[in-house]
Amino acid sequence: MQNILLSSPRLQVEISPCGAELQSIRDSDGTGWLWHGDPAHWERRAPVLFPVIGASPGGQISIGGKSYKMPVHGFAWTSVFHVQEVTPISCCMRLEATQKSRVFFPFSFQFNVSFTLDEADLQVRAEVINLDDKAMPVCVGFHPAFPWPLPGCRADELHVCRLDQDVSPRVRRPDLNGLLLPDSDPSLFAGGVLPVDHAQFERRAIVLEHGAGSTVHYGVPGKPGVEVATWGLPNLGIWSRPDAPFLCIEPWQGMPPFLGASAALEQRPGVATVPPGENHRVGMTLRFGVTL
Repeated sequence: MQNILLSSPRLQVEISPCGAELQSIRDSDGTGWLWHGDPAHWERRAPVLFPVIGASPGGQISIGGKSYKMPVHGFAWTSVFHVQEVTPISCCMRLEATQKSRVFFPFSFQFNVSFTLDEADLQVRAEVINLDDKAMPVCVGFHPAFPWPLPGCRADELHVCRLDQDVSPRVRRPDLNGLLLPDSDPSLFAGGVLPVDHAQFERRAIVLEHGAGSTVHYGVPGKPGVEVATWGLPNLGIWSRPDAPFLCIEPWQGMPPFLGASAALEQRPGVATVPPGENHRVGMTLRFGVTL
């Protein structure tokens, strides 16, 4: 299976049709801005999440009262997408319903993921089209991982995540099974800034519910970093593993269910309901070398 290469004067991007997953992002100097997927820490790089975010109670969801198995973060990230269109700076990949997908998700659908280079920006868009005759509940998200420390930075330099607003949103945490605990924790942000520390991830992901705004900056203040700008993705996960050299910034539409909540996908926090024949779109723009 051949990867797709996109190139602009400022960026070169490699994408795998397996999961429509980014494999590398390099600037004109050859500097790598995407986590390289070392299996000693985490073998993924930037999974695309569909049709759920996170875990499901007992590994199952229910739709219309009927239960279905559901992998963590859905099945798109392990599925082969078909390449629809490629130009030197853009491509579109498509996942369609199959007999295998209906074991998890009983709908006819198209799930399109597109990538477009614009100078030093990488635009990633996802579109869900409901081809069924019934309403389709769905969650979509992105899960890109970036090096920690970032290029040009040292491991002992303080990296931060800065929101686009001077806010201190409360934090939700998942339990050992990946379900959100019902009680939120005090904010880890001060004035919209989170100093990231590996010890924070001993309790797994940091989850912000409708409090992150539309842009997150990641890096060492005063040095070139990464900006993640989003639309249609109001929730945010920030995750690493203790002592692992990467940080995931995960914009989500939808969230994992709460501990003790129904397995019904229709009742998940932030779920979108797509009417028959209609579509649902979300997206993010990644910018590199942005000084915080």
